[in-house]
Amino acid sequence: MGHSYIGKGPFWGVAELNLECINREGVKYRVVMSNFFIEIERCVKLGVGFDLFGDFPGLNLQGYREVVRIREDGKVEVNTEGKRTVLAGARIPPRAGGTPPELRLHISDRPVAGGQQISAVAHVVQKSAPIYYTLGAAHDGIVYNSMVAWELYGPEVEDQRFLEPENLVPDVRRAGSGYDVQMTFKLSQPGHYRLRAATVDRVGHSTVAWKSLVVSKDMPSG
Repeated sequence: MGHSYIGKGPFWGVAELNLECINREGVKYRVVMSNFFIEIERCVKLGVGFDLFGDFPGLNLQGYREVVRIREDGKVEVNTEGKRTVLAGARIPPRAGGTPPELRLHISDRPVAGGQQISAVAHVVQKSAPIYYTLGAAHDGIVYNSMVAWELYGPEVEDQRFLEPENLVPDVRRAGSGYDVQMTFKLSQPGHYRLRAATVDRVGHSTVAWKSLVVSKDMPSG
């Protein structure tokens, strides 16, 4: 499930295995993990008990009615009572209909000592169901609705940061019919970056937005 962040961090803490990196089969690790979590969702919704294993040599899986292997090539292998089926992807469980949340991403920046300060604002609007995403308990013990998950990639292929607000307390403000969620961070290395913002509602509809960022070599020195 990943070394940290319950699957959002790089596998086993190795930066080269972050979610946007491409594996030896030409598939992003994000696709592999998406298949993994969708199959978990399916079990939960169907009321089926399950265990999770790394697919290491010598793994003894005798006694299980069904074994599901999440493959590196983006396919899902289902072994049921001796019958092997290879699917193009995970089996999507029943989900409520409706419209995903709206998400618009705005970026501003200013030079600071030793780099560039970025202010990102995600404007989210509820549609079919309430928006909810949490980082867990903040430093004050309260579980806040952060509404948006933030990931930063670059400048190198292996570079990934999962952005979190100070003390895990999100900056969420009412804005018209929706909410503005702000994230501020500093980029200290020149190069090309990609910022990912994602939101989700309580029935599983999700929306993702990307923004490209470029930091010049001529930034202020510290």
